[in-house]
Amino acid sequence: MILSELYKLYDIEIGLMPLSERTVYSYKMSLKKFISENERVYRMSELEIKQYFSEFRKRYSDSYYNVICSSVKIAYERVLKQPNKMSWFKPIQTEKHFKQIMTYEDFVSIMKGIKSLKQKTYTILLYSTGIRISELLDIKLSEINLITDRIFIRTLKHGVFREVPIHEITKKYILSYLKKYDPKEYLFENPKGGKYSASSVRNVLHKNEKETGKNITPHSFRHQYITKLVTKENIFGAMDLSGHRSIKSVRHYYHNPNINEMYNPLDN
Repeated sequence: MILSELYKLYDIEIGLMPLSERTVYSYKMSLKKFISENERVYRMSELEIKQYFSEFRKRYSDSYYNVICSSVKIAYERVLKQPNKMSWFKPIQTEKHFKQIMTYEDFVSIMKGIKSLKQKTYTILLYSTGIRISELLDIKLSEINLITDRIFIRTLKHGVFREVPIHEITKKYILSYLKKYDPKEYLFENPKGGKYSASSVRNVLHKNEKETGKNITPHSFRHQYITKLVTKENIFGAMDLSGHRSIKSVRHYYHNPNINEMYNPLDN
């Protein structure tokens, strides 16, 4: 099997898996790195692969180690049909780092810095729905119902389909945006047509994060949204609206602001 055929079959296989666009890209780049450093990829033994990753782990982070091992495991299992060569791999449990939660004041500061109606619209949509950036860019006009004030969200991750509510303020932005830009298929499109790029969204947020003193990304909006849902509503509602399938996935969004007021046996 030549490399071009391997890459083609690999693209097909991961395209069938419930992965986000970002994860798919990371896996593709990771596989290319592995192959560039191991020309005998087809004939490598299990021991040689283990030795390579043993050295790899000394030079890179646990999270990158998990990504490249996962990507290579897919190649051996699904494309090369040599599953035993990576059967030993188990992802390393990486430490969860405390995240700076974006506040309402941060959001207002970012919105004030943005001049474009289009940019304001996708920013407030991210903030008010907690959707992923891939989901934002996948929204088609046919999936927006301005009568029921709902947006149908489809995502490759977990194969979850759901609806998210449109806030009345967000709706005003969407209506103004539609009137001015008149998109044809997707809610947010490039000037020449087709889906808007994720890098454009990230760049806009990065340029307007200075006043917050925080690193603001599209996921910052999602983290803030789910955190508020879990704290103010309930964990099951948070699962429904965020598209998570397990309580464990949502649990780390819970940050109790009233920890000193919680029950203690000494209160009795």
